[in-house]
Amino acid sequence: MTPAQSAARAREIVATMTGNAKHRSFDELINQIAREAGHGEAVSIFEKHAASCHNEGNGKMHTLYLCGPING
Repeated sequence: MTPAQSAARAREIVATMTGNAKHRSFDELINQIAREAGHGEAVSIFEKHAASCHNEGNGKMHTLYLCGPING
């Protein structure tokens, strides 16, 4: 993903989503960027150890669950 593509996706997320959907979409975008930049192992380690704190009640955790004002 190019910087222009990631910026376009971020703008799309802001324009079309709110609340938790926006939060999760940003998390997925950041995960994708990190993995494509060669940080996949670090992302996987984080996911494995943060899963119990950052899941949706189904045990599934596939994103870096970032915290902050983007959660609307």
